[in-house]
Amino acid sequence: MSKNNFQCLFISLLLVLTMSSQMNAADILSGRVYEGNKGTEPPTSTALSGVTVKLYGSNNSDNIGTQIGTTTTDSLGWYGLTATVGFEYYTIEETDPSDYYSVGATSPGGTVINNNQIRYSTASAPLSNQTLTGNKFWDKPDTPANNSPTADAGGPYTGNVGQSITLDGSGSTDPDAGDSIVSYEWDIDNDGQYDDATGVTVQYTWNSVYSGTVGLRVTDSFGDTDTDQASVLISELPNNSPTADAGGPYTGNVGQSITLDGSGSYDPDSGDSIVSYEWDIDNDGQYDDATGITVQHTWNSAHNGTVGLRVTDSFGETDTDQTSISITADEPENNPPVADANGPYTGTVGQSITLDGSSSYDPDSGDSIVSYEWDIDNDGQFDDATGITTQYTWNSVHNGTVGLRVTDSFGETDTDQASVVINEGEPETGTIIVEKQTEPDSSTDYFDFSGDAAGSIKDGEQLSVSNLQPGTYTSQEIVPQG
Repeated sequence: MSKNNFQCLFISLLLVLTMSSQMNAADILSGRVYEGNKGTEPPTSTALSGVTVKLYGSNNSDNIGTQIGTTTTDSLGWYGLTATVGFEYYTIEETDPSDYYSVGATSPGGTVINNNQIRYSTASAPLSNQTLTGNKFWDKPDTPANNSPTADAGGPYTGNVGQSITLDGSGSTDPDAGDSIVSYEWDIDNDGQYDDATGVTVQYTWNSVYSGTVGLRVTDSFGDTDTDQASVLISELPNNSPTADAGGPYTGNVGQSITLDGSGSYDPDSGDSIVSYEWDIDNDGQYDDATGITVQHTWNSAHNGTVGLRVTDSFGETDTDQTSISITADEPENNPPVADANGPYTGTVGQSITLDGSSSYDPDSGDSIVSYEWDIDNDGQFDDATGITTQYTWNSVHNGTVGLRVTDSFGETDTDQASVVINEGEPETGTIIVEKQTEPDSSTDYFDFSGDAAGSIKDGEQLSVSNLQPGTYTSQEIVPQG
């Protein structure tokens, strides 16, 4: 065999082997099927087993093509499908289980065509170069058939003309779990139209004798309905008037809010009640000043009079009542007086000091201070002196305070303190005087004296010594011997 022939044979074998390798390569498209909302994972969703998943191959994007594989999901919801080489488009199709419907699909590598189909294309890359796993589908159970609700119009209803009757449809039910009644419509006038009232319970008053039926129509959330009827018997019954009770007597002050209370009023008839409370506050005979069982009113001036209450029952019968009201002018608020002990005080031992509280005052017009009480010994008791001013003498050195308490005509008080400093001061001094008198007068001799007042003086003259401290002093005359 020539060299050229050998090379041709080798190339041919290599080409055959390469093509065979490409044909035998297994491209597996895989994923999972869940029960739940799209995009949820366990435990929010649950795996669906036994679901049929098929693979189709096609060379036309408009055609799903030929089925090339089928499988069912395992207990964890997994599936896997082997792609046969030779197609441009590969479509995974999930078949909804019985009593289920599809809610969505996702794919990391393919294109979601609808809730049941995911498509791959090899136009831009072979399957082996694409993400083939993670292709997921979500299904939900079919909604069960809806059962109609059951209407219950209550009753039978009995009452009297003018009496409010409660029609009660609360006994109506819906048998389906998760479903409920969304509307209650009443046919009260028995014309076949459920357009007279809405609600689980409604109030209605017949104004004349009546014997007939009322109807109730209930509707559930799916729009299904049911109706029911109940008998009604309305009889005539003599009505007794209500009894008004205006409360009171009321007292208060000008500017104070007073609560007028008519809650003691009542209606003696079973099934009847008071429907209005009307007040005559200005005592003009017209009940047009306020309404309600209780009302608030403020008088802006002193007032002595009455307030009236009129009550009306459901038949229009009325009754009135009056009660007294006394509003007095409020006394103005008293302000305490202001004490002023004056000072500071200074003096010396034995000196009389004047303590002065005359600067104290009362801020209220028409009020005044009625007592001034002094605490001089600083023992906290204002029992040492009284009066606007008072005199006091300290007999020893003192450094402290005196207190003043003032009281106004309402008994309100105030206190103040002032400092006191009492010093020793300068001691007292005196003068001694020595005088000589002879009999008879007019002697011209000098007379000599010794001691604290010494010197020589003539008849009728004096010796004096001043600025002497308190004490005992002596002076003696010197008498010549012989």
